Order: sequence, then structure tokens, then C-alpha cells
Amino acid sequence: MSKIKRLSAVIADKGHDRERNHVLVRQKLGGYSIIPARNVNVLVWKTHGRYRKKMKQGYHKSLFHQRNRN
Repeated sequence: MSKIKRLSAVIADKGHDRERNHVLVRQKLGGYSIIPARNVNVLVWKTHGRYRKKMKQGYHKSLFHQRNRN
């Protein structure tokens, strides 16, 4: 899809929560990734990965709930 049109945001559910997915979207495709953390009970400072920590601190909830329209 990214070869046809530039992606501005990639939204996925908790099952795709890996740092390498965030890195792919943000650094290689130039978009914004919204993938919530799987383990919400783990503290932010114990979470590995720069982008995963950002998702723990918060994300655009109304944009995330539009993922089923794709």
C-alpha cells in the first residue's frame, strides 16, 4: 500500500504491538503508528522500545477507534 500512496497513519490492534512494527511505520514509511500496548499493567519505565513507551503514555483514542473503517 505504501508504494501506491503515502501513509499518514497506521492503526492496528494490540496483537501487533512490537517495537519493530512501530519502527517500520515511523522511520521507513514516514507515517504515524497507533498500536496500543498489550500489557497495560506494566509500568512505562519497564516497557522496552521508544515508540512502545510513547503508546503507553497516550495516543489519539478517537483516531484509534476508526480502525474498523479501513
